[in-house]
Amino acid sequence: MDKEYKFEMMVDREDYLHLVDEKWFDVDAAFMKNKKDIIRQIDHIIEDETKGLAEAEAEGDSLTRALYAERIEMLNKLRTRTESDIFLPMPEYSGWAYEIYIGTDGIRLQLIHQCDLRIDDNDPEYMFPTMIDQEYTVIELKPKYLSVTEFAKSRGVEPVTVRQWIRRGKIRDAIKAGSEWRISTLALPMTGRRYESASYHWDEDLENIPEEYSYLSDYNNAFFVQDENDRKVFYLTLIGDEKENELVLNTQERERIEYFMISRPEFKVYDRGRSYM
Repeated sequence: MDKEYKFEMMVDREDYLHLVDEKWFDVDAAFMKNKKDIIRQIDHIIEDETKGLAEAEAEGDSLTRALYAERIEMLNKLRTRTESDIFLPMPEYSGWAYEIYIGTDGIRLQLIHQCDLRIDDNDPEYMFPTMIDQEYTVIELKPKYLSVTEFAKSRGVEPVTVRQWIRRGKIRDAIKAGSEWRISTLALPMTGRRYESASYHWDEDLENIPEEYSYLSDYNNAFFVQDENDRKVFYLTLIGDEKENELVLNTQERERIEYFMISRPEFKVYDRGRSYM
């Protein structure tokens, strides 16, 4: 690791003890705190991914099969890195724990500080953080990025299908490199019949954008939602520091705006990743 980690006591110890049904739960004992905990969690994830891979193979689902296979390979690399890491920070204070994050941009082992926790009403032994105020990446594994042709081959489809997925917003985290696209091996196209809501954000000023999209400069967040009753109607909510607006779009308008956002590096889609603690 190339960072010096400094841990601070953010809250009192008793704030991390919760009384549920007349029973105290020690939050520190519920999360990953050491190398042994991390490896055990990785093994559990690999076991689940292996089951998913077997189901995908049985169903002939080439899309999810390729994704499961890639995640399993990268998780095994994470396990090896974790085992061989000479120094892993040992959280000594309440609220600090490890998190494994799996997204389209890679797999990360992170050290996080949870400053607010909640207990699941349906499962009082399950606790989850509602706010994380500090986060450090300890180990990071990046995926390969494939061309449209390579990605299509790995998923058992034609390149034209992959280009359609990008144009229609079914692959939102593709990266435009000149006139070509690069797609993460951890990407899973959304091939369902219904549109899945999308969220984009941008922190930098928008420069050299077409006049038809100049209005986006007044905002920094965009949310696309499909109408529940009419699948041809979409709502685009735009939120900025000082204003908010909602546009009603048809399918072609939604695809055109979203394709523009996907093709520009200033716009970042909120990752549909998963966290394990």
